[in-house]
Amino acid sequence: HDAKNMEVYEDLGELYLITKNADQAEETFKFILRTRPNDASVLTSLGEIELSRGRGKEAAAYFAKAVKKRPNNPKYLDFLIEASIQAGDVVEAKKALQRLRDANPENQKVAEFEERIAEKEQPL
Repeated sequence: HDAKNMEVYEDLGELYLITKNADQAEETFKFILRTRPNDASVLTSLGEIELSRGRGKEAAAYFAKAVKKRPNNPKYLDFLIEASIQAGDVVEAKKALQRLRDANPENQKVAEFEERIAEKEQPL
């Protein structure tokens, strides 16, 4: 009912994500971004959309912006590592992994990420 209530739009975008309606989700989150350009949560949601489309490089750009806003958020770092691996950017993946280790040393995914990054470093 309130066109200026961005939280409602964010909930709508999340609903679109859950129902796998990426185009509508993207449109909704980009609308929010026009009024809240530094919203780490919205940037992350846009990154998730790009990641689901197999666009690791584009996803990593969104996640990097979110991490810049919230540098110790394990969820955002996790997404940045995933997108960097998908994009083949081993350097960025390693940097984000070190930040994840610093922010959350007990994170269960660290060993998995290390293995996947090492695989990307192997010559074909």
